[in-house]
Amino acid sequence: MNHEGFFTHINEIPIINSPDVFGLHGNAEITYYTNGAKMLWNNLISMQASDTAGDSAVNKDEYVYKVASDIQERIPVEFDVLKLRKELGVEISPSTVVLL
Repeated sequence: MNHEGFFTHINEIPIINSPDVFGLHGNAEITYYTNGAKMLWNNLISMQASDTAGDSAVNKDEYVYKVASDIQERIPVEFDVLKLRKELGVEISPSTVVLL
């Protein structure tokens, strides 16, 4: 194989691999993303301001509302799921199902 063929072959290797590559079941991917979401929300809750702080501290409800509002502002507009599924093709991975 020449130099150009070598780089062509490397560029064809997928960046993101399915769980099958690592000998895992497809549901392992769903579990991974579920655990990641749980960790995200647990960390968010642990960073909340305390109600026992001084009078100038923001209470927990206000802090959570502020963070949730910030997240909601960053969410992109909704899209047509059926149209997107058609664009993705026939084979849909477990993570794609979760993300859809």
